[in-house]
Amino acid sequence: SSVVVALRGRMAAAADLPTSLGDISLGDGETTPRRGATTPRSMTPLSALSRTLQARPNFQKLRPSANVGFETPEDKKRLMQESKQAEFAFWKVLILTAICSSTLSFVIDKFTFVAGIYRERFTTITNLSGLAGITCQNVVMVLVARLVVRTTMECEGSGFPEMKAMLFGHMLDNYLTLRVLAIKAFGLATLVAAGLPVGKEGPNCHMAACIARNLDPDFVNKRSRSAQGEAQINKLFMAACAVGVGASWSAPIGGVIFAMELMLPQVQDFTSYWGCFLAGISGSFVYEIYRTWTEGATTLLPLMSTNVLPGEGSETTVPILRLLLDVCLGVICGYAGGHWIKMHARCAKAFKEWRLSVAPAPRPAGLQEPLLGGGEPDIG
Repeated sequence: SSVVVALRGRMAAAADLPTSLGDISLGDGETTPRRGATTPRSMTPLSALSRTLQARPNFQKLRPSANVGFETPEDKKRLMQESKQAEFAFWKVLILTAICSSTLSFVIDKFTFVAGIYRERFTTITNLSGLAGITCQNVVMVLVARLVVRTTMECEGSGFPEMKAMLFGHMLDNYLTLRVLAIKAFGLATLVAAGLPVGKEGPNCHMAACIARNLDPDFVNKRSRSAQGEAQINKLFMAACAVGVGASWSAPIGGVIFAMELMLPQVQDFTSYWGCFLAGISGSFVYEIYRTWTEGATTLLPLMSTNVLPGEGSETTVPILRLLLDVCLGVICGYAGGHWIKMHARCAKAFKEWRLSVAPAPRPAGLQEPLLGGGEPDIG
C-alpha cells in the first residue's frame, strides 16, 4: 500500500509539471521556453483540455493521416488539381501574350508602311516635293505623337527601366494599364512612321507586359500576394520581354537571351527558360504567318529576307582581304561604341552634379510647409 501511495504522489507531481521541459509561466497562461527548466506551474484550461483529449482512446483517430500537409486525401487531390489549373493558366496567358504581342508589332509595322505611302501622296498632291514635303509631314506626326503621349506620363521612355524594376519585385500596376498600352502603341507607330530612329524593342517589351497583365487580371492579382506567385509573375514578364525583342527583330533566340540578361545576376529555373523560348518562338511564328498572308506568298517567308539576288553586288578578287577589312570595321565600331557609352555616362553624371549643386531659391516664411519648414505655416 505504501508503494501505491508513493506512485500516486509522483503521478500527481508529474501532472503539475509543464508539458515541455522548457515552459515557464509568465502569467495569464503565457509561457516561454527555456532549455532545461523544470519549474512547475498551474495548468491553463487549454492545457487541461489537451490532456483530456490525449487521454481518450480515440485520440489517434483525430491525428492527421500520413499525407503531410493535407488533412484528407480529398484535400490533397483538390490542391493538386488547383496547382494544375494554375500551371495551365500560366501557359495559357503566356501563349496568348505571344500571339497578341506579335499581332500588335505587325500592325505597327504595317502602319509605318502605309504612312510612307500617304507621305508620298501628300507630297504629290500639295506640290511640296522633296525634302520640304517630307519634313513637313514628319514634323506634324512627331508633334501629334508628343501631344498624345504627354497625356500619360507612364508611356514616356523605352520601358526597360520599369520592366527591370518589376522583374526584381517592384510591381508597378499603373504602368500596365490598357490606357498605357494604347497610347504607347500609337506613339511608337507614329514616331517610327515619321522616320525617327526610335528603338522598338523597349516599347514592345513594355506593351507585351501590359498585354500579359490585362489578359487575365485575376492571374496577376492572386499571385502578387505570395512569394511563389510573384515568381510566376516574373516568369510571365520575362516571357513578355522575350516575345517583344523576338517580334522586333525576328530573332526569337535573341529574345530569350535578352530576357535572361535582364535578370542577371540571378539564375533562372527550367520553367523560365522554356517559357521565354516558347513565347519567342510562338511570337515570331505568328508574325511570319501574318507577313506571309499579307504579301500573298505561297510558302512561309523566312524570318530574315533580302531583295539581293544571287550574282548581284560587287565581286572582289581578294575575299580574304575584304573579310579582314570587315573585321577591322567591326572592331573600330565596337571600340567607338564603348567610348560613346562612357562619354554619355560622364555627361549624365556631370549634369546631375550640376543640378544638385544649384541650391533652390528659398521660399517665403509664410509659405513654408509643416513637414519641410519644421513647424506650422505662419498665416498671420
